[in-house]
Amino acid sequence: MQQLSDQLPNFGQSQQRFELWSQTNYSAWVQQVKMTVINYRNINHEWQFSSEQEQVLQRYYDANQLLLDCLHSNCEVTSAIRQEIEASLLLPIKELEDREWQ
Repeated sequence: MQQLSDQLPNFGQSQQRFELWSQTNYSAWVQQVKMTVINYRNINHEWQFSSEQEQVLQRYYDANQLLLDCLHSNCEVTSAIRQEIEASLLLPIKELEDREWQ
């Protein structure tokens, strides 16, 4: 990422020079950033979820959002419970199931 950052023009230079760089290099530079992120961070996958999978993901998101809303309200929970909820937010189902037995 540092090498890609070094390719950017110096922002202290003129606006005209930056615009010229953008016209000639921006698309290729963005493509390099995308490929670097994909290769080194294992993200940006094009998932093909079924309708049922999308519904499950939406319910999972909604449940986590509800927990966050509750934690940010004036609800009364002990700090230990709050920490456990925060620590388990957005964990994979398998890991949540494993935690139940501990």
